[in-house]
Amino acid sequence: MMEKLVQLDEQSSRRRLALRLGSGQKILCGIEVGSLESFFSFEDKTLGKVRMFDDELRVGDKYWRYRAEFQLPGAHLCVSENCRVRSRGGVRALSLAAIDDSVVMDCVIRFIIAKTDVACAFIGKRQIPHRAENRYHQFPLETVRLEMNGGSSLVFLAEAAAIPMGMIPVVYLRDERDAWVLHFRVLATAPELFAIKGCHRFYDRPFPKFLQRLATGSFVVRKKLLYVRERVSRLIPFQVNGATRLKAGEAIRLRVNWRWSA
Repeated sequence: MMEKLVQLDEQSSRRRLALRLGSGQKILCGIEVGSLESFFSFEDKTLGKVRMFDDELRVGDKYWRYRAEFQLPGAHLCVSENCRVRSRGGVRALSLAAIDDSVVMDCVIRFIIAKTDVACAFIGKRQIPHRAENRYHQFPLETVRLEMNGGSSLVFLAEAAAIPMGMIPVVYLRDERDAWVLHFRVLATAPELFAIKGCHRFYDRPFPKFLQRLATGSFVVRKKLLYVRERVSRLIPFQVNGATRLKAGEAIRLRVNWRWSA
């Protein structure tokens, strides 16, 4: 009987795609794509201002293949991912292509691991503490190692095959209350465009135009507020987002390998 290493739970517009380790632990997997004003989420298509044209997911016991075409404000994109899983590891390969000229802030390969499964976490040689602060511990691409409770370990290594001008590949661990969130991310760090956006459940949209001019017109203010929630505190209810222009046909390609050892 074939070992089932991939599990899918899909209900209406929401889905949960998980890897199962030999130890019985699970890793939830997802994709995100951000523009200046909104974002696309693989797990929940109702989030963000997204117009979907295509959304195809095929899942087997040891693989999945995904493709979606969608529009965000200022962006018309196609995202695809191929994943192969083995009992001791696997690979996820993501491609984000601009169908028309598009504005993109970031794209992300995500893994979520329960806090109770992890004894300690490292990015490169840095040990990252879990203080339930929902803080972004973000660095240029390095190996990520999770020492698991029970003595096993998970090692992740990413490589970027295609990165547009103005963007760089980074990795971060975020210490949510009950989980570690691991993002391998291509981010606009030298953006051409900027927008200040509310990031609160009561105001989750771009600010009015006169505030946009105040916040993004000044280089000093713009620099201080660029991704400020990520860099300083998730309690800040706004931030300036930056984005890069992708020409039609231009693509971002990111690949993550992982291995599990008992």
